[in-house]
Amino acid sequence: RSTNEAAPLFTASPQNKYMKNAVK
Repeated sequence: RSTNEAAPLFTASPQNKYMKNAVK
């Protein structure tokens, strides 16, 4: 599965920075 699908969900969160790193 591509993490891109969950990317938008995390970006909308206040922890987009932290989540974005985890998604990577």
